[in-house]
Amino acid sequence: MNKVTDNVELDFPARMSDGRQFTDYRQNCLMNNNITGAKGSWLDRYYLINNAEAVHAQMMKKEAEKTKCTKCTDNTVLPVRTIINCSPVGCNYKMNDPMGIGQGRA
Repeated sequence: MNKVTDNVELDFPARMSDGRQFTDYRQNCLMNNNITGAKGSWLDRYYLINNAEAVHAQMMKKEAEKTKCTKCTDNTVLPVRTIINCSPVGCNYKMNDPMGIGQGRA
């Protein structure tokens, strides 16, 4: 699989939120053989235990490449539209930014 894309914006990451884009459906033995080079079950286990951080970093790098967005701007965080402040008596809503999205907490 090359890159998981959105159905509308083809260069954007997929909009699924259930983890399908990160799930590897290969059998464990095939995945381990690709990582360790099929040295045998004891050596495979030893390699995975002693190189877990490097293996994890490599897998994260592959997933980041598959899901990255080349047209997205970095750290785009929209301001919240309203802010809610709750106390034991009740809650107050305050407009923060009319062009914002969502609700923040005070």
